[in-house]
Amino acid sequence: TLRPQQLESQRHSVGRILDTAIDFLSNVVPSMLPSSLQGGKLLKIKEELLDMFHHFPGMSHQFQLNNPDYVAAMHANLQADNAFFWRDEYGDLSCGVLDWGGFNRSPFCMNFLGCLSGADPEVLLGHEEGILRCFRDEYHRCGGPKLPLDELLLRYHLGYITFVYESTTWIDREIYKLLDKEELRSFEGILDDRFQDNFRVRCRTCAI
Repeated sequence: TLRPQQLESQRHSVGRILDTAIDFLSNVVPSMLPSSLQGGKLLKIKEELLDMFHHFPGMSHQFQLNNPDYVAAMHANLQADNAFFWRDEYGDLSCGVLDWGGFNRSPFCMNFLGCLSGADPEVLLGHEEGILRCFRDEYHRCGGPKLPLDELLLRYHLGYITFVYESTTWIDREIYKLLDKEELRSFEGILDDRFQDNFRVRCRTCAI
């Protein structure tokens, strides 16, 4: 249990990082800020995260590990650049893994974040439940337990809340080390060729 002084110190640190994110989205890359996050909504998200931050370890770690049915061997970040796909002689789609560096046994609801966080918001919102249902069904078909969809979604959503904060820490840790604010401000939007060509800046920014 954290002491009040420790809790306040952590709250201040989290608040400072979120302030950096609000400035980044509002003043550095405003052309990339979705309309759904305009009009003071970023400040509301900040306050909600500050209310929850002391629960983050439980939401992203302890709770995720409390049931072995939700822990499996998998790649931590199996996006398209870490996998390859082909059709066999029967026309069936097959897939393989190129990068085994992140392969381990871990809570898969947290690892979903490494796969789904790069999706366009409207795509993720429209297909989130269907994607998780597909995983649930395939997991069971391949020998895993039949998981209740509502708990699968709950674990994924709790992890996503902590990811919202975690993604903002990359602004100082990486984005500003790769590009200065003036160059970032010159981008005309998410499809700007210069932005698309900078892999790490694009990945970190789009995740936010």
